Amino acid sequence: MFVANRILAFDVASLIGDISSMETLKRIFFEDPTVVYVIAGVVLLVLITVWFRRRTRGATLYILAALMLAAFVFVLQMLVTTDREQIGQALEEITVRVNAADIESLDEFIDESYTGLWAPKRQLLESGQTMFKRANVRDVRITDKKIEVSGDRADVRVITAALADDPFTGNMPVTIPIQWRLKWIKTDGRWKLREIVSMKPINPMQKGD
Repeated sequence: MFVANRILAFDVASLIGDISSMETLKRIFFEDPTVVYVIAGVVLLVLITVWFRRRTRGATLYILAALMLAAFVFVLQMLVTTDREQIGQALEEITVRVNAADIESLDEFIDESYTGLWAPKRQLLESGQTMFKRANVRDVRITDKKIEVSGDRADVRVITAALADDPFTGNMPVTIPIQWRLKWIKTDGRWKLREIVSMKPINPMQKGD
């Protein structure tokens, strides 16, 4: 049991040492609890070994505790949607509507005080419709995204792959990778786009900033 307690203390200490912010804590427990499952699994294996050798009541309680922790984290992950996940879901929904040529409906994802490229909000929507029609965009997919949340603000970097007419020849469709930097704001419990800071085509061999 002494060995099991030492391993449990070491793993928990390592986990706490990796937690540098509340966002990290949210990510570990609500978005990707792999580290929690791994720790619980290691501890569980040690405790089962101890239980087979000694079959003590303490080992049994520790085994139950490890199982309950894993179950608790799993339920939390299923029930709680973090800010990062909400923004990620909004980005996916935006691509679905863009691919359906429903640019006008993106109004609900844009904050009324939108600033940045093609501001104000109405101009952004109109410019978007014009660009997609002119380039004959056939499909848009998100290939990479990085979301950093701080309070009610979020800095989002996204790389999309757009299948559109070749900008040089205008005929054969090509896939154009585009890197976006976006600012999001949470208002009335919902995340909305506040600013498109930049958008630029990137070399297909380049991963992006």
